[in-house]
Amino acid sequence: TRFDRVGQITDTAHSVPQAASFKAKRKVFIAGSSWPADEELISQFINEHPNQNWCYIIAPHEIHESHLRNIEDQFTTSIRHIRFSQIGNEPLSKFDVLIIDNFGMLTSLYAYGDIGYIGGGFGKSIHNTLEAATFSMPVIFGPKFHKFREAKDLIDFGGGFTIDNYQTFEKLLTSLMVNSAKRLQAGETAGIYVRENRGAVDFILSCIEKQLNSLLAKV
Repeated sequence: TRFDRVGQITDTAHSVPQAASFKAKRKVFIAGSSWPADEELISQFINEHPNQNWCYIIAPHEIHESHLRNIEDQFTTSIRHIRFSQIGNEPLSKFDVLIIDNFGMLTSLYAYGDIGYIGGGFGKSIHNTLEAATFSMPVIFGPKFHKFREAKDLIDFGGGFTIDNYQTFEKLLTSLMVNSAKRLQAGETAGIYVRENRGAVDFILSCIEKQLNSLLAKV
C-alpha cells in the first residue's frame, strides 16, 4: 500500500509558487529529510561546484535553530542561501540554496526536483525514497538502505543510486548533472517503478470482498 499512498501524492501535490520562482529556468537538486552527515556532503559539493544551471533545496529532518545555523555555516560566502521563512521581495532566482524551515511541504516540493537525495542513509536508515521517485526523478541515498525493498529495487532497475562517502557522491552527482540523458532515463525508470506497483489497495479489497461473499454464501 506504500505505492498507492505515494502515488496519490502526484495527484494531490500542492503548487509552491516560491519553489517555482526559486527554480526559474534552472534544474533542482532536492534533499529531503536530511541529517548532518548528509548536509556535509551536499554543502561540500555546492561549495566546490558552483553551477548557474543548478540550484538546491534542502529540507532537513530537524528544523531547530542550531541545526539551521549549522547548515548555513557550511556554505562559503559566495553561495547565496535563504530560509523559506525569510523569503521577502527579492528575486528568489538570485539564490543558490533554499532551506526549508517548516514541516509539511516536502512531498509537494519534490514536484520541482530533477534529482532527489533521501536523507538518513548515514544514520539508522534512509527515509522514504518513493515520495521522490513518484515524481520521476533519480534518487540518491546513503549506505543504510537495506531495510527497504523499494530502495533495493530502485538500484537494481537503475532509478536509484547509493553512495558511501563524498567521493562517490561527487562522482555520481556530477555525472547525473552533466549527462541529461542518463538523468532523464533514471528518473523515468524511478517513476515507472512506482506507477507499476500501484493497485495494492484495490487488490486487497477485492480479495476481502471475495472472501466475504464466499462466507455469506455458506450461511
